[in-house]
Amino acid sequence: MRAKVEVKATGEGARTHRRSKRATTPPRTPQRIVRRLPRAEIEELIHAYRDGASTTALAERYRISQSAVLGLLQRHNVPRRFQPLTDADIDRVEQLYLQGHSFIACAKLTGLPATTINRALHKRGTPIRRKGRPRVTAERTKSIPNT
Repeated sequence: MRAKVEVKATGEGARTHRRSKRATTPPRTPQRIVRRLPRAEIEELIHAYRDGASTTALAERYRISQSAVLGLLQRHNVPRRFQPLTDADIDRVEQLYLQGHSFIACAKLTGLPATTINRALHKRGTPIRRKGRPRVTAERTKSIPNT
């Protein structure tokens, strides 16, 4: 369907203006998520998240934004799965790295992804070794205390 065309006459000629359909419909006011989703659906969403569903999948399923899903989880005190590293975690990884472990070795010892370790140490300002430096021996790995 085409928009209506208005013709305005001026002294030298006529100009045409297209009227936009958007101007005729009032903007939709967003509603609070709690009002859009019944309590039962919110409980289903929380249960699905605890069972392993991603926030993206839940947002698509319930037709809300991902930030709305995260907000609902936060309001209902549901712990998020992928938490940022704490200062104690970074201290431990930094200690391992400065003792001579590679990012991969630190990842195996701590259970964290090597890229996360690399990013955290860069952000902290820890001096990073160049690639190809000597790796840690088996003796050094055994002597590291678990904290």
